[in-house]
Amino acid sequence: MSSSFSSSASSDSHASPPDTSQDPATPGHGFGRGALDPAALPFMPPPRKPRAGRRRLSILLGMLALICMAVPSIAYLRTASSPAPDAAASAAFATAAAATVTPPPVVGVVQVTSNPVGAQVLIDDEPRGVTPLRITLPPGDYTLQLRNNTVTRVLPLTVEANATVQPFVDLVPSLASSGRLEISSDPPGARVVVDGTSRGVTPLVLAAVPAGQHRVVVTDGTLTVNRVVDVVPGGAVTVAAAMTPAGATGGWITVRAPFEMQIVDNGRIVGTTSSERIMLPVGTHALELRAAAYEFKADVTVQVQAGRTVDVPVTLPSGSLSISAMPWADVWIDGRAVGQTPLGHIAVPVGEHQVTWKHPQLGERSQTVRVTTHTATRVGVDFGR
Repeated sequence: MSSSFSSSASSDSHASPPDTSQDPATPGHGFGRGALDPAALPFMPPPRKPRAGRRRLSILLGMLALICMAVPSIAYLRTASSPAPDAAASAAFATAAAATVTPPPVVGVVQVTSNPVGAQVLIDDEPRGVTPLRITLPPGDYTLQLRNNTVTRVLPLTVEANATVQPFVDLVPSLASSGRLEISSDPPGARVVVDGTSRGVTPLVLAAVPAGQHRVVVTDGTLTVNRVVDVVPGGAVTVAAAMTPAGATGGWITVRAPFEMQIVDNGRIVGTTSSERIMLPVGTHALELRAAAYEFKADVTVQVQAGRTVDVPVTLPSGSLSISAMPWADVWIDGRAVGQTPLGHIAVPVGEHQVTWKHPQLGERSQTVRVTTHTATRVGVDFGR
Protein backbone atom coordinates (compact mmCIF):
# COMPACT_ATOMS: atom_id res chain seq x y z
CA MET A 1 0.00 0.00 0.00
CA SER A 2 2.82 2.42 0.67
CA SER A 3 4.12 2.09 -2.87
CA SER A 4 0.82 3.18 -4.33
CA PHE A 5 0.74 6.26 -2.30
CA SER A 6 4.29 7.09 -3.30
CA SER A 7 3.58 6.72 -6.98
CA SER A 8 0.62 9.02 -6.82
CA ALA A 9 2.57 11.63 -5.04
CA SER A 10 5.31 11.47 -7.56
CA SER A 11 3.01 11.92 -10.50
CA ASP A 12 1.25 14.85 -8.89
CA SER A 13 4.39 16.74 -8.05
CA HIS A 14 4.30 18.42 -11.43
CA ALA A 15 0.68 19.49 -11.27
CA SER A 16 -0.82 22.56 -9.78
CA PRO A 17 -0.64 22.78 -6.10
CA PRO A 18 -3.74 21.48 -4.34
CA ASP A 19 -6.54 23.80 -3.12
CA THR A 20 -6.10 24.00 0.54
CA SER A 21 -9.20 26.12 1.08
CA GLN A 22 -11.40 23.09 1.49
CA ASP A 23 -11.64 21.11 4.69
CA PRO A 24 -8.90 18.54 4.58
CA ALA A 25 -11.18 16.18 6.43
CA THR A 26 -13.98 16.32 3.92
CA PRO A 27 -14.48 12.93 2.36
CA GLY A 28 -13.57 12.51 -1.21
CA HIS A 29 -10.49 14.56 -0.98
CA GLY A 30 -7.02 13.20 -0.95
CA PHE A 31 -5.03 12.75 2.12
CA GLY A 32 -3.15 15.96 2.62
CA ARG A 33 -2.18 17.90 5.59
CA GLY A 34 -4.73 17.42 8.26
CA ALA A 35 -6.32 14.37 6.62
CA LEU A 36 -7.10 11.44 9.00
CA ASP A 37 -5.00 8.38 8.56
CA PRO A 38 -7.18 5.28 8.78
CA ALA A 39 -4.33 3.33 10.21
CA ALA A 40 -4.22 5.74 13.11
CA LEU A 41 -7.98 5.24 14.10
CA PRO A 42 -8.75 2.79 16.92
CA PHE A 43 -10.32 -0.59 16.03
CA MET A 44 -14.16 -0.60 16.38
CA PRO A 45 -15.81 -4.05 16.26
CA PRO A 46 -19.12 -4.30 14.42
CA PRO A 47 -22.31 -4.37 16.64
CA ARG A 48 -23.43 -7.78 17.77
CA LYS A 49 -26.86 -9.19 16.78
CA PRO A 50 -29.28 -9.74 19.72
CA ARG A 51 -29.48 -13.29 20.97
CA ALA A 52 -32.58 -15.31 20.08
CA GLY A 53 -33.14 -16.51 23.72
CA ARG A 54 -33.42 -13.01 25.17
CA ARG A 55 -35.87 -12.01 22.48
CA ARG A 56 -38.15 -14.95 23.27
CA LEU A 57 -38.09 -14.19 27.03
CA SER A 58 -39.15 -10.61 26.38
CA ILE A 59 -42.03 -11.78 24.22
CA LEU A 60 -43.22 -14.28 26.87
CA LEU A 61 -43.11 -11.68 29.67
CA GLY A 62 -45.15 -9.30 27.54
CA MET A 63 -47.77 -11.90 26.77
CA LEU A 64 -48.00 -12.86 30.48
CA ALA A 65 -48.58 -9.22 31.44
CA LEU A 66 -51.36 -8.95 28.85
CA ILE A 67 -53.04 -12.12 30.19
CA CYS A 68 -52.92 -10.83 33.82
CA MET A 69 -54.64 -7.63 32.75
CA ALA A 70 -57.23 -9.42 30.64
CA VAL A 71 -58.45 -12.04 33.22
CA PRO A 72 -60.12 -9.58 35.72
CA SER A 73 -61.79 -7.74 32.87
CA ILE A 74 -63.22 -10.94 31.41
CA ALA A 75 -64.47 -12.06 34.85
CA TYR A 76 -66.16 -8.70 35.45
CA LEU A 77 -67.83 -8.80 32.03
CA ARG A 78 -69.11 -12.36 32.62
CA THR A 79 -70.51 -11.42 36.06
CA ALA A 80 -72.20 -8.27 34.76
CA SER A 81 -73.65 -10.08 31.78
CA SER A 82 -75.02 -13.14 33.74
CA PRO A 83 -78.86 -13.03 34.11
CA ALA A 84 -80.51 -12.64 37.55
CA PRO A 85 -82.19 -15.80 39.01
CA ASP A 86 -85.78 -16.20 38.01
CA ALA A 87 -87.99 -15.30 41.02
CA ALA A 88 -90.79 -17.51 39.78
CA ALA A 89 -88.47 -20.49 39.52
CA SER A 90 -87.19 -19.90 43.08
CA ALA A 91 -90.73 -19.71 44.42
CA ALA A 92 -91.69 -22.92 42.62
CA PHE A 93 -88.66 -24.69 44.11
CA ALA A 94 -89.53 -23.52 47.63
CA THR A 95 -93.14 -24.68 47.17
CA ALA A 96 -92.01 -28.09 45.97
CA ALA A 97 -89.60 -28.41 48.93
CA ALA A 98 -92.34 -27.49 51.38
CA ALA A 99 -94.70 -30.02 49.81
CA THR A 100 -92.24 -32.82 50.51
CA VAL A 101 -92.09 -32.09 54.30
CA THR A 102 -94.09 -34.67 56.28
CA PRO A 103 -96.44 -33.02 58.81
CA PRO A 104 -95.93 -34.05 62.46
CA PRO A 105 -98.22 -36.83 63.75
CA VAL A 106 -101.30 -35.85 65.76
CA VAL A 107 -100.89 -37.22 69.29
CA GLY A 108 -101.83 -36.56 72.89
CA VAL A 109 -99.66 -36.57 76.01
CA VAL A 110 -100.20 -38.86 79.02
CA GLN A 111 -98.49 -38.08 82.34
CA VAL A 112 -99.03 -40.92 84.83
CA THR A 113 -98.19 -40.47 88.52
CA SER A 114 -98.88 -42.66 91.53
CA ASN A 115 -98.49 -42.93 95.26
CA PRO A 116 -96.02 -44.44 95.87
CA VAL A 117 -93.88 -43.83 92.79
CA GLY A 118 -92.25 -46.66 90.88
CA ALA A 119 -95.47 -48.49 89.97
CA GLN A 120 -95.50 -50.48 86.75
CA VAL A 121 -97.62 -48.89 84.00
CA LEU A 122 -99.46 -50.95 81.39
CA ILE A 123 -101.58 -49.51 78.60
CA ASP A 124 -103.82 -52.03 76.87
CA ASP A 125 -101.81 -54.76 78.66
CA GLU A 126 -98.53 -53.48 77.15
CA PRO A 127 -95.81 -52.45 79.65
CA ARG A 128 -94.77 -48.83 79.14
CA GLY A 129 -92.49 -48.13 82.13
CA VAL A 130 -92.85 -47.04 85.76
CA THR A 131 -94.29 -43.93 87.39
CA PRO A 132 -93.77 -41.05 87.03
CA LEU A 133 -94.18 -41.62 83.29
CA ARG A 134 -94.72 -39.26 80.33
CA ILE A 135 -95.59 -40.74 76.94
CA THR A 136 -97.38 -39.73 73.74
CA LEU A 137 -100.24 -41.75 72.26
CA PRO A 138 -102.54 -41.39 69.25
CA PRO A 139 -106.01 -40.12 70.16
CA GLY A 140 -108.39 -42.83 71.33
CA ASP A 141 -109.62 -44.89 74.29
CA TYR A 142 -107.25 -47.09 76.27
CA THR A 143 -107.15 -49.19 79.43
CA LEU A 144 -104.62 -47.97 81.99
CA GLN A 145 -103.32 -50.44 84.58
CA LEU A 146 -100.92 -49.74 87.46
CA ARG A 147 -99.29 -52.40 89.60
CA ASN A 148 -97.40 -52.02 92.86
CA ASN A 149 -96.53 -55.30 94.57
CA THR A 150 -99.93 -56.84 95.41
CA VAL A 151 -102.01 -53.75 94.64
CA THR A 152 -103.44 -53.28 91.14
CA ARG A 153 -105.61 -50.46 89.82
CA VAL A 154 -107.37 -50.42 86.43
CA LEU A 155 -109.11 -47.40 84.95
CA PRO A 156 -110.17 -46.12 81.53
CA LEU A 157 -107.97 -43.63 79.70
CA THR A 158 -109.07 -41.26 76.93
CA VAL A 159 -106.40 -39.46 74.89
CA GLU A 160 -107.32 -36.39 72.84
CA ALA A 161 -105.27 -34.78 70.09
CA ASN A 162 -102.88 -32.00 71.21
CA ALA A 163 -104.05 -32.35 74.82
CA THR A 164 -102.46 -33.63 78.05
CA VAL A 165 -104.16 -36.04 80.46
CA GLN A 166 -102.66 -36.55 83.93
CA PRO A 167 -104.05 -39.63 85.70
CA PHE A 168 -103.04 -40.10 89.35
CA VAL A 169 -103.53 -43.46 91.07
CA ASP A 170 -103.26 -44.12 94.80
CA LEU A 171 -101.70 -47.54 95.31
CA VAL A 172 -101.36 -47.44 99.10
CA PRO A 173 -103.27 -50.40 100.54
CA SER A 174 -106.20 -49.19 102.59
CA LEU A 175 -105.71 -51.96 105.12
CA ALA A 176 -102.90 -54.26 106.14
CA SER A 177 -103.01 -57.93 105.20
CA SER A 178 -102.36 -59.25 108.73
CA GLY A 179 -103.20 -58.55 112.32
CA ARG A 180 -101.84 -59.03 115.84
CA LEU A 181 -102.78 -61.88 118.22
CA GLU A 182 -102.12 -61.60 121.97
CA ILE A 183 -102.71 -64.68 124.12
CA SER A 184 -102.56 -64.80 127.92
CA SER A 185 -103.68 -67.18 130.62
CA ASP A 186 -104.32 -67.16 134.34
CA PRO A 187 -102.06 -68.60 135.60
CA PRO A 188 -99.46 -68.03 132.84
CA GLY A 189 -97.35 -70.77 131.26
CA ALA A 190 -100.10 -72.56 129.36
CA ARG A 191 -99.26 -74.02 125.98
CA VAL A 192 -100.70 -72.29 122.90
CA VAL A 193 -101.69 -74.01 119.66
CA VAL A 194 -102.93 -71.95 116.70
CA ASP A 195 -104.56 -73.76 113.77
CA GLY A 196 -103.01 -77.05 114.94
CA THR A 197 -99.46 -75.64 115.22
CA SER A 198 -97.77 -75.15 118.59
CA ARG A 199 -96.70 -71.49 118.92
CA GLY A 200 -95.28 -71.28 122.47
CA VAL A 201 -96.55 -70.62 125.98
CA THR A 202 -98.52 -67.78 127.54
CA PRO A 203 -98.12 -64.87 127.64
CA LEU A 204 -97.62 -64.93 123.86
CA VAL A 205 -97.76 -62.22 121.18
CA LEU A 206 -97.99 -63.14 117.49
CA ALA A 207 -97.33 -59.95 115.52
CA ALA A 208 -98.22 -61.06 111.97
CA VAL A 209 -101.20 -63.38 111.83
CA PRO A 210 -102.99 -63.53 108.44
CA ALA A 211 -106.38 -61.87 108.44
CA GLY A 212 -109.30 -64.25 108.86
CA GLN A 213 -110.58 -66.83 111.33
CA HIS A 214 -108.17 -68.90 113.43
CA ARG A 215 -108.64 -71.59 116.08
CA VAL A 216 -106.67 -71.00 119.28
CA VAL A 217 -106.20 -73.73 121.91
CA VAL A 218 -104.75 -72.91 125.34
CA THR A 219 -104.03 -75.79 127.70
CA ASP A 220 -102.18 -76.34 130.96
CA GLY A 221 -102.44 -80.12 130.88
CA THR A 222 -105.56 -80.34 133.03
CA LEU A 223 -107.86 -77.73 131.47
CA THR A 224 -108.20 -76.77 127.81
CA VAL A 225 -109.74 -73.57 126.47
CA ASN A 226 -110.77 -73.42 122.81
CA ARG A 227 -111.42 -70.14 121.02
CA VAL A 228 -112.20 -69.17 117.45
CA VAL A 229 -110.91 -65.66 116.77
CA ASP A 230 -111.38 -63.35 113.78
CA VAL A 231 -108.20 -61.44 112.99
CA VAL A 232 -108.89 -58.22 111.10
CA PRO A 233 -106.26 -56.54 108.89
CA GLY A 234 -104.23 -54.06 110.92
CA GLY A 235 -106.09 -54.93 114.14
CA ALA A 236 -105.24 -56.70 117.38
CA VAL A 237 -107.08 -59.59 119.01
CA THR A 238 -106.58 -60.65 122.63
CA VAL A 239 -107.29 -64.13 123.97
CA ALA A 240 -107.41 -64.34 127.77
CA ALA A 241 -107.76 -67.92 129.00
CA ALA A 242 -108.76 -68.39 132.62
CA MET A 243 -107.59 -71.82 133.60
CA THR A 244 -110.31 -72.01 136.31
CA PRO A 245 -111.77 -75.30 137.44
CA ALA A 246 -115.52 -75.96 137.33
CA GLY A 247 -117.65 -74.24 139.92
CA ALA A 248 -116.00 -70.86 139.43
CA THR A 249 -117.91 -67.75 140.55
CA GLY A 250 -117.02 -65.63 137.50
CA GLY A 251 -117.92 -65.36 133.84
CA TRP A 252 -116.78 -63.53 130.75
CA ILE A 253 -118.03 -60.88 128.41
CA THR A 254 -117.06 -60.28 124.80
CA VAL A 255 -117.54 -56.89 123.13
CA ARG A 256 -117.02 -56.60 119.37
CA ALA A 257 -116.72 -53.15 117.78
CA PRO A 258 -115.22 -51.73 114.54
CA PHE A 259 -112.87 -49.49 116.56
CA GLU A 260 -111.35 -49.72 120.00
CA MET A 261 -113.50 -48.76 122.99
CA GLN A 262 -112.86 -48.69 126.69
CA ILE A 263 -115.11 -50.87 128.86
CA VAL A 264 -115.98 -49.24 132.16
CA ASP A 265 -117.70 -51.10 134.99
CA ASN A 266 -118.87 -49.01 137.93
CA GLY A 267 -116.37 -46.23 137.07
CA ARG A 268 -113.44 -48.64 136.67
CA ILE A 269 -111.89 -49.53 133.31
CA VAL A 270 -111.92 -53.33 133.14
CA GLY A 271 -110.61 -53.70 129.58
CA THR A 272 -111.04 -52.71 125.96
CA THR A 273 -112.90 -54.14 123.02
CA SER A 274 -109.57 -55.36 121.56
CA SER A 275 -109.55 -58.10 124.22
CA GLU A 276 -111.00 -61.44 123.22
CA ARG A 277 -113.01 -61.57 126.46
CA ILE A 278 -113.06 -59.98 129.90
CA MET A 279 -113.75 -61.80 133.16
CA LEU A 280 -116.35 -60.25 135.50
CA PRO A 281 -118.06 -61.47 138.65
CA VAL A 282 -121.37 -63.26 138.22
CA GLY A 283 -124.29 -60.86 138.25
CA THR A 284 -125.73 -57.81 136.52
CA HIS A 285 -123.33 -55.15 135.31
CA ALA A 286 -124.10 -51.68 133.92
CA LEU A 287 -121.24 -51.10 131.53
CA GLU A 288 -120.19 -47.92 129.72
CA LEU A 289 -118.43 -48.04 126.37
CA ARG A 290 -116.20 -45.05 125.50
CA ALA A 291 -114.26 -43.94 122.40
CA ALA A 292 -113.20 -40.29 122.73
CA ALA A 293 -111.61 -40.15 119.24
CA TYR A 294 -115.02 -40.86 117.72
CA GLU A 295 -117.08 -38.83 120.20
CA PHE A 296 -118.79 -42.09 121.10
CA LYS A 297 -120.33 -43.16 124.40
CA ALA A 298 -122.89 -45.85 125.04
CA ASP A 299 -124.40 -47.60 128.08
CA VAL A 300 -125.18 -51.33 128.05
CA THR A 301 -126.43 -53.75 130.68
CA VAL A 302 -125.17 -57.32 130.75
CA GLN A 303 -125.91 -60.40 132.88
CA VAL A 304 -122.71 -62.36 133.65
CA GLN A 305 -123.18 -66.09 134.26
CA ALA A 306 -120.74 -68.39 136.03
CA GLY A 307 -118.30 -70.09 133.70
CA ARG A 308 -119.98 -68.71 130.60
CA THR A 309 -119.18 -66.05 128.01
CA VAL A 310 -121.74 -63.38 127.13
CA ASP A 311 -121.60 -61.34 123.92
CA VAL A 312 -122.29 -57.66 124.48
CA PRO A 313 -123.95 -56.01 121.44
CA VAL A 314 -122.81 -52.56 120.31
CA THR A 315 -125.07 -50.27 118.31
CA LEU A 316 -123.26 -47.51 116.45
CA PRO A 317 -124.93 -44.18 115.63
CA SER A 318 -124.51 -42.45 112.26
CA GLY A 319 -122.38 -39.42 111.58
CA SER A 320 -122.46 -36.85 108.79
CA LEU A 321 -120.04 -37.02 105.83
CA SER A 322 -119.76 -34.46 102.99
CA ILE A 323 -117.59 -35.21 99.93
CA SER A 324 -116.34 -32.89 97.19
CA ALA A 325 -113.88 -32.99 94.28
CA MET A 326 -112.30 -30.66 91.73
CA PRO A 327 -113.44 -30.73 89.00
CA TRP A 328 -115.78 -33.64 89.83
CA ALA A 329 -115.68 -37.38 90.51
CA ASP A 330 -117.77 -40.47 91.09
CA VAL A 331 -117.58 -41.56 94.74
CA TRP A 332 -117.44 -44.94 96.46
CA ILE A 333 -117.60 -45.50 100.24
CA ASP A 334 -116.23 -48.83 101.43
CA GLY A 335 -116.60 -50.16 97.89
CA ARG A 336 -120.22 -49.00 97.47
CA ALA A 337 -121.07 -46.35 94.88
CA VAL A 338 -122.85 -43.39 96.48
CA GLY A 339 -123.05 -40.86 93.62
CA GLN A 340 -121.21 -37.96 92.02
CA THR A 341 -119.71 -34.94 93.74
CA PRO A 342 -120.68 -32.73 95.39
CA LEU A 343 -122.28 -34.95 98.06
CA GLY A 344 -123.47 -33.42 101.31
CA HIS A 345 -124.51 -34.81 104.69
CA ILE A 346 -124.35 -38.50 103.89
CA ALA A 347 -125.39 -40.61 106.91
CA VAL A 348 -122.50 -43.00 107.62
CA PRO A 349 -121.94 -45.16 110.72
CA VAL A 350 -119.37 -43.79 113.14
CA GLY A 351 -115.91 -45.22 112.49
CA GLU A 352 -113.26 -45.50 109.78
CA HIS A 353 -114.37 -45.59 106.13
CA GLN A 354 -112.60 -45.84 102.81
CA VAL A 355 -113.61 -43.08 100.36
CA THR A 356 -112.61 -43.44 96.68
CA TRP A 357 -112.85 -40.74 93.99
CA LYS A 358 -112.78 -41.76 90.32
CA HIS A 359 -112.54 -39.52 87.27
CA PRO A 360 -112.52 -40.97 83.72
CA GLN A 361 -109.59 -38.80 82.59
CA LEU A 362 -107.85 -37.76 85.82
CA GLY A 363 -107.61 -41.11 87.56
CA GLU A 364 -108.44 -42.41 91.00
CA ARG A 365 -107.72 -41.36 94.56
CA SER A 366 -108.53 -42.96 97.90
CA GLN A 367 -108.52 -41.79 101.48
CA THR A 368 -109.41 -43.22 104.89
CA VAL A 369 -111.92 -40.97 106.62
CA ARG A 370 -112.91 -40.93 110.29
CA VAL A 371 -116.59 -40.21 110.93
CA THR A 372 -117.49 -39.05 114.44
CA THR A 373 -120.78 -38.97 116.31
CA HIS A 374 -121.40 -35.22 116.64
CA THR A 375 -118.96 -33.31 114.39
CA ALA A 376 -119.71 -33.36 110.66
CA THR A 377 -116.83 -34.70 108.54
CA ARG A 378 -115.90 -32.98 105.27
CA VAL A 379 -113.41 -34.38 102.81
CA GLY A 380 -112.40 -33.58 99.22
CA VAL A 381 -109.71 -33.94 96.57
CA ASP A 382 -108.30 -31.67 93.86
CA PHE A 383 -107.30 -33.64 90.75
CA GLY A 384 -105.39 -30.60 89.54
CA ARG A 385 -102.72 -31.02 92.22
